[in-house]
Amino acid sequence: MSRTLTTIILLSVFTLLVASCQEEKIPIVAEPFAQKPTIAKPALDLIDLSKMPPLGPKRMQSNTGDALGNKNRVVEDLIANGKDSIPFLINQLDDETKMEPTIMEFWYQLSVGDMAYITLTDFFTDETELKSTTSGFSWDEFLERGSDKASMSEEILRRYIRKHGRMNIKKRWQKMWVENKENILWDEPCRCFRVSKTSK
Repeated sequence: MSRTLTTIILLSVFTLLVASCQEEKIPIVAEPFAQKPTIAKPALDLIDLSKMPPLGPKRMQSNTGDALGNKNRVVEDLIANGKDSIPFLINQLDDETKMEPTIMEFWYQLSVGDMAYITLTDFFTDETELKSTTSGFSWDEFLERGSDKASMSEEILRRYIRKHGRMNIKKRWQKMWVENKENILWDEPCRCFRVSKTSK
């Protein structure tokens, strides 16, 4: 077979292969891409404060694990609901249903209302763990500790309740919510609620 004939045959085969490839429809598969998983927002009426696990000395939202290292589902669910969790917690401030006091270190008694107050105070405490993001709403200021530096946090709360009643606590938080609800936002880097006068 001559070299010329061989070349012609090879060119013919190549032409047929190219034509075949052009006619064949190869499906295009989109490249997979990472998607942030969508976390369903839990219904507030299914959140039970009495199921709060043992808490450590820091703000409960600083680490959504409990004092034993387990995931704190109650705190996670509250945060997932954003500022809608605030009126939910306020509504429970006068609930005297008893809880296991060992949830809080060195407390001798604990109620759902107490836990709602602790949660609200923590959620409005900045990353320093000391300063409230809302004027007058830190633990010591709100509960009128004054110059008493010796009493434990629980005793400051009990003394305030004996003097003013739980309903007073609830009314003060309700007033703050009504006046500021449009301007309250969750500050994720600092893990707390803030009142921003520039919010809409």
